[in-house]
Amino acid sequence: MSINNVATNKRIPWEQYTVLDTHATGFLANTGGISVSAKMLDVMLSYERFRMYQSTNEAGKLVTGYGYTNPNENTGPTESEAYTHWRKAVFAKQKSLIVQLPVRSISQSQFDALLSLYFSTGSWRTVQGTSGLYNIERAIKANQWKLVADMIANGSADSSRRLKEARALVLADYDTSQDRIWMLRENRGHTVTAYTRGLLDATQLKQVEVAYYREYDTFLPNMSKGRKARVIRLGTTTTEECDC
Repeated sequence: MSINNVATNKRIPWEQYTVLDTHATGFLANTGGISVSAKMLDVMLSYERFRMYQSTNEAGKLVTGYGYTNPNENTGPTESEAYTHWRKAVFAKQKSLIVQLPVRSISQSQFDALLSLYFSTGSWRTVQGTSGLYNIERAIKANQWKLVADMIANGSADSSRRLKEARALVLADYDTSQDRIWMLRENRGHTVTAYTRGLLDATQLKQVEVAYYREYDTFLPNMSKGRKARVIRLGTTTTEECDC
């Protein structure tokens, strides 16, 4: 069922909050020339996790890195390689979003929120609520951006991200502490734990041993001389440049 409004008790009193960047929320740019902000890229990345070895995502697909590197390589990706591929995926979505939007001008915060929603769910036109699909496209065409934000905020799937997108749209609130440095630290602890507890299969071991050495310039704990020799042989860093 398509829903064109948000119930009064589910609306957010946005006027009670402080807009953190009036330029981002108030200045309208040509839709064809706009690009996602660096702040929103940080927010979007904060909902990912960097992994050096293949694992299965929620859709049952094998993934590595931030979900967009080749999971079947003999060596896992470094964080910079994983980030390059993730950015390429984001910018591909951005290109697709720009040609679909039904408006000629849009604010930075509005575009950022819609891109995050689109990248996360595969749709910017609707968002799943508890009682049906909120019709975001209709609200955009009517220039009802606070209604758009309320619809996103009431999304039932990945609700914390939906609320963050809504806050970014109306308030230009891009606050996040989980940046790329945090990702590296989190990955290191996760990787060492999985490795030392014997939780990785043969393919994962080969990938992570080399990737860990390339990323942190050290070996994982208790590696044999033979495995260290393999890591050194394969551990030449590959430099990749993003052409986004």
